[in-house]
Amino acid sequence: MKHASDILRPCLVGLGLLVLSALPVIGQTVLDGAYIKEHTKTKRVVPYTHIREADVMYARRVWRELDMREKINHPLYYPTTPISDRKSLFDVIRQALLTDGSITAYSSGLLDDDDEFKKPLLASELKEMFLRVDTQLTDDPTIRGSSFKSSRRSPAFG
Repeated sequence: MKHASDILRPCLVGLGLLVLSALPVIGQTVLDGAYIKEHTKTKRVVPYTHIREADVMYARRVWRELDMREKINHPLYYPTTPISDRKSLFDVIRQALLTDGSITAYSSGLLDDDDEFKKPLLASELKEMFLRVDTQLTDDPTIRGSSFKSSRRSPAFG
């Protein structure tokens, strides 16, 4: 004759397996890689706190030139033509200036010596700056020793 524990044990094991199979599957908790990948769309901008002018102890203006021929700056230069998910830094700035209007461009003065950013550029001035003028000297075969210039205007950088 079987004991009650011999009958009860398989029933408890079966009931336990049934309960465990009904629980929701929990995802992997192991970090696969060195960091958690996040997209910029999910991040929010952290606002800076207001700084009073009396609290500023030191200030310095730094001008930088980016040489796009350097390998470290290639992600800012390429792709030269925009693709579905990537644009070059120039394309982003040009779109913000001309299309979105989220950036204001300022004139550098007549002698390129004004770094106070006092005179904003108009949209027409910006469009004129973004046009490239190609000039080529050609000889006129009908007149001996003469040459003339032919100019062609095209959008700068694509």
